[in-house]
Amino acid sequence: MRKSRESAVPEAAGVRPDAAFINPKFAYPIIKDKGVFYTKKWPNLSLAYCAALMERSGRRVAIVDAHAERLEPAQVAEKVRGVPDIFISTSPLDRWQCPVNRIDNVYEVIEAVRAASAGSRIFLMGPHATTLPEKILTETPADVAILGEPELTVRELGTGKRPEEIEGVAYREGGSIIVKPPTAFIDLDDLPLPALHLLPMDRYFFDFLGRRFTVLEGTRGCPFRCTFCYKDMYGPFRAKSSIRLIAEIEQAYEKFGVRNAYFADLTFTIDTALVRDMCDAIVARGYKLRWACQTRLDRIDGEILEKMRDAGCRLIEVGVESGTEAIVRGTNKYIPPKTITDGLRQIRRLGMESAAFMLLGLPGETPEDMGRSIRAVRKMAPTYVAFNVVVPYTEVGNAELFDPSAERAVFFPARWPGHSEKELDAMLRRGMVSFYARPRTLMTLLRNPRAFLRKIGLFFAAIRAGRRRPPSDRGPGEVDGKNRSL
Repeated sequence: MRKSRESAVPEAAGVRPDAAFINPKFAYPIIKDKGVFYTKKWPNLSLAYCAALMERSGRRVAIVDAHAERLEPAQVAEKVRGVPDIFISTSPLDRWQCPVNRIDNVYEVIEAVRAASAGSRIFLMGPHATTLPEKILTETPADVAILGEPELTVRELGTGKRPEEIEGVAYREGGSIIVKPPTAFIDLDDLPLPALHLLPMDRYFFDFLGRRFTVLEGTRGCPFRCTFCYKDMYGPFRAKSSIRLIAEIEQAYEKFGVRNAYFADLTFTIDTALVRDMCDAIVARGYKLRWACQTRLDRIDGEILEKMRDAGCRLIEVGVESGTEAIVRGTNKYIPPKTITDGLRQIRRLGMESAAFMLLGLPGETPEDMGRSIRAVRKMAPTYVAFNVVVPYTEVGNAELFDPSAERAVFFPARWPGHSEKELDAMLRRGMVSFYARPRTLMTLLRNPRAFLRKIGLFFAAIRAGRRRPPSDRGPGEVDGKNRSL
């Protein structure tokens, strides 16, 4: 592993970067904003790919991960002072699926960077710029919004093209904002290996696995049409070749000492051939890699689970969503209860852990439905459960539910009509206490004493956050959206 250092910007060597990528700081590890949300110190894989593309074009590049290094806006602005092209992400890669509701903290970074570097071009990338580019360019001094998946656009900018010459951007022109058509989606095998050498790799960890950690991905996109999932950043389902994915694992393991990883694929086991090849390669190389992923319980079987276990999989996250059949069917994601129960049992039998995601506040859901969900997930007996308040991402254009111009830095509705924040907070606390404050769950957590305090700490932090607003010193912008992973 590389030694810790204060910044990725190579000023000490007398070399100023041509481009810098910024991951702003969010509150950590739990935030309260009309629901309880988790943040994690994970590498921003998208920024690492973009930085590598810039390096491939001959540019000198830096990444400033203010979230991992806990840097304030003024500190970030100083680190990138005078860099010609500055890219600011509004959401880490693992949040594309569930982006933040409001981004006051990102606005503060944009404003600080502009004040320190008046002549630099500021590019915004992420779901907020993609969903409402006019809003974010009107409310901030940024110059360009990158729409959708950013890597292809960054590659073109790296060759010297101006925003006016390419697709997939929105930018200022005179007193107007021009929104160009979306760009194509990149072939994942065209991505370079992520620029992990520009990241503070010693700062990252996953509470449920450990340090020496990174994020990996084998696929992007999802063929399913669940109504609660944000999809504006994703294109059609695409998979890397086995050779390409294995090369990425080799780099992380052999060059950067990674021993724990999370696969950010929306549904990890869709391409079973890719999963088999990857698992076989890990076993053949003798890698002692511990990893986690998320998938659907109707996309697993005993054979693939055994391969995953033998290759080091320790945790599988799955969406159960609700214990009421009619509510689940309304989300376009119906998995028979027996399939869910059998799948969780298989995972447990093979010695792996599972985490079940439950949604609170779906359209038409009653308090009785939510109570049924709380009871159902106890019977299903996953290792962990995460109750999440639903954010109506698909309703951004619904004027009756959400007016995007009404509040600065707010990009998504907080909840569906018919649900109050007080009600959802109470249900979330009830669900967490019901599941975790019982002997069976506590005994399971105690099987791994090294991680017990961290896991139980997240539980108590969530309970406390459900009772109060965030501390005032965090600021209104340090929030996170519905998070689909623990």
